[in-house]
Amino acid sequence: MKKTLFFILLILALFLSLSIPTYIHINDFNLMAWQRNTWEWNYIGVSFNYILFILLVNITKSKMGELGLQVGKWKENIVWYSLISFGVLFLSKLSDYFSKVELIFYLPSLSTVLFQLLFVSIGEELFWRGFVQKQFGFWYSSIGFGIIHFLSTLAAGNTLINAIAYGVVTFLLGTIFSWIRKKTESVYPSILLHGLYNISNYFIK
Repeated sequence: MKKTLFFILLILALFLSLSIPTYIHINDFNLMAWQRNTWEWNYIGVSFNYILFILLVNITKSKMGELGLQVGKWKENIVWYSLISFGVLFLSKLSDYFSKVELIFYLPSLSTVLFQLLFVSIGEELFWRGFVQKQFGFWYSSIGFGIIHFLSTLAAGNTLINAIAYGVVTFLLGTIFSWIRKKTESVYPSILLHGLYNISNYFIK
């Protein structure tokens, strides 16, 4: 019970941290709006994935190897990892194709590439597959990943149905990332697939 309660508080802490720029107003200046206009993305809010990860790792005195910051068994599992990665990327684009009838290739901005690869993919995987999966377990990291995206989507003004749909999709993705992390004993493979998946959504729409 205590474990679950602490996990819920952790999710709420992360959600509030991600939302911090929204609540910072000085006269007509809003930090979130400024970020959107200057960098396109919420760099400051998403940076809390890193900040909380570092803070919690120091509090729990976790070792880097235990958090998946090691090569692990990646090389021994390279074949099925490659197949799963291809499957995730292919099926996501196939789904886009059937929902939109066509796929269009884009060249995303440098800010988008940096944000998705460095701030989102690495930061989220370190937090969810690194710390949370080590401290709470496989399903906590998958479910929490879905919940935080559900809350963020809802807070962004989307409909409840869209938020639930996105929460389910990210839960399924989180389950795949968590399984890869468990099988390879490394967080690097899940970081790579997460990054490839995110950036593919901006190169091909």
